[in-house]
Amino acid sequence: MPIDVKEAVKKAKKYVATIFDGEDVARISLEEVWFDGDENEWSVTVGIRHREIGARKTILTAFDQEIVRDIPEYKVVRMTDDGELVAIQNYERIAAE
Repeated sequence: MPIDVKEAVKKAKKYVATIFDGEDVARISLEEVWFDGDENEWSVTVGIRHREIGARKTILTAFDQEIVRDIPEYKVVRMTDDGELVAIQNYERIAAE
């Protein structure tokens, strides 16, 4: 049974959360969504933020200070019209096609 746009977004976020479990992903946000009627596929672009934790020394102190940065990355989750996962791809690769 075909799913609607809200269900497609919900499933895409769940797929990404499951696949990237344990990789310190800070949050998953919706970027864009579209339905390809020719292929009967949903494509949902999500943004994920990886946490990068490092240390640096400042001029004012000799001590290391821990810094945390969120590194953005974008994924396109492709699903059949009934919500089955087809692929998770890097956004840059899709945009170039």
